Amino acid sequence: STYCTFYFKRFRRILPLSIMVVLLCVIANASLQTGYEFSNGMKSALYSMFFVKNLQTSDIDEDYFQALENSDDFFTHFWSLCVEIQFYLLAPLLLHLFKPNTDRAFICFTYMTVITAVSFTFSLLSDPQETFDSILARLWQFLFGAMIWYRLLEGTLRFYTTFCPALLLAIRSNSVLLCHESLQVIGDSSYSLYLIHWPVVCVLDIFDIEAWHCNRHILFCIISIYFLIHLKFVFRYPTLSINSTIVLVSGLYIATLLVICVGTHI
Repeated sequence: STYCTFYFKRFRRILPLSIMVVLLCVIANASLQTGYEFSNGMKSALYSMFFVKNLQTSDIDEDYFQALENSDDFFTHFWSLCVEIQFYLLAPLLLHLFKPNTDRAFICFTYMTVITAVSFTFSLLSDPQETFDSILARLWQFLFGAMIWYRLLEGTLRFYTTFCPALLLAIRSNSVLLCHESLQVIGDSSYSLYLIHWPVVCVLDIFDIEAWHCNRHILFCIISIYFLIHLKFVFRYPTLSINSTIVLVSGLYIATLLVICVGTHI
């Protein structure tokens, strides 16, 4: 039940909004792009909606940073989200095989160290482009955060990392800064901002607004804030039940696939 709860909360937060953004980007891609950019965008949409964008091979000799420079693919930024999703799927399973617990802290630490060493070795010996895209080659980066707790068990840093958040919680009711609604909106909507910012950049680039440096930033902020507010108050998916989440996500997947099919056959 713990694993089910973990996966449900992660996917309830990530899936509805990400698939909705994919749907909107597919519509934008079909409306604004032509030729190779259109076909590559539809291909990227399929990889992104199933969270394997980091495994997509490019038809041209272009790496991730070149794709960012060209900004002609609405789904380039899904790369890091896909790596995160794959980590959520893989890491708990690896840990479950060992069944770690606090009574065997040193053994657990050794187990994670071995996995980290294997992943790090794989990243060193494999092709650089392959390691950049592979979750297996990046697993060691995630596991460092899970390993560091053992080093802090007996150290003074443990006291400070526990005391400081507790202090913030204690002064929360009296702190105008921490309780300000504007800052809370920014914190709650950071994931939405991440999903939205890149498609906005692509649209601005398609319309050749590159020279309008100041206006571009202003336009980006206005559009992003509008979407953040709209999504925050209209889509209350973080409070949905399991059944409602399944219905919502399934509907978004079906709608996205239909738009892709219609767009590629027009």
